[in-house]
Amino acid sequence: MISIHNDAAILLAKALSTAFDTVSLLVASLVIAGVLFIKKRKTQSLFILAGAGGNALFVAIIKNLAQVNRPINALLDSSGYSYPSGHCTGVIIFMGLIAYLAWQNWGRSQFVKVLSLTSFSLVVAFVSFDRVYLNVHWLSDVVGGCLFGAFWLSFCILIYENLKLTSRFKSETV
Repeated sequence: MISIHNDAAILLAKALSTAFDTVSLLVASLVIAGVLFIKKRKTQSLFILAGAGGNALFVAIIKNLAQVNRPINALLDSSGYSYPSGHCTGVIIFMGLIAYLAWQNWGRSQFVKVLSLTSFSLVVAFVSFDRVYLNVHWLSDVVGGCLFGAFWLSFCILIYENLKLTSRFKSETV
């Protein structure tokens, strides 16, 4: 990576790192959940909170269990353990939940499908590259973070869909 470093790219990478860090994504999730709650979409609000909150909790647990040290020549001050990348898991969960809800609410529109899938893919790719480019994570941290993020996102969607079916079934039988 050192061969492609330049001042402008490093500045952009640091900005991207700040925009998609765990705290920023958690705050954005809380804001979106609050808006959904106010709009009387309590189930979707809880879905966002459970996805983001569960991710933050499980990443912290995994980091403390694995205790992988970060690369020593990072271009950004980072604390804590390296594996898995919290940025990668967080962005997959956040963007994935937003894309999923967009498809649920406006999924008939081909434009929404393409826009949400493209946004999801680009942000995940840029954030994943960013972590290695800034040398704050090993490639294995990024891959592990992406895999855990995909697992947690799938798990959250599966639970959400099962709860929707269960509540729909209960309301139809009453």
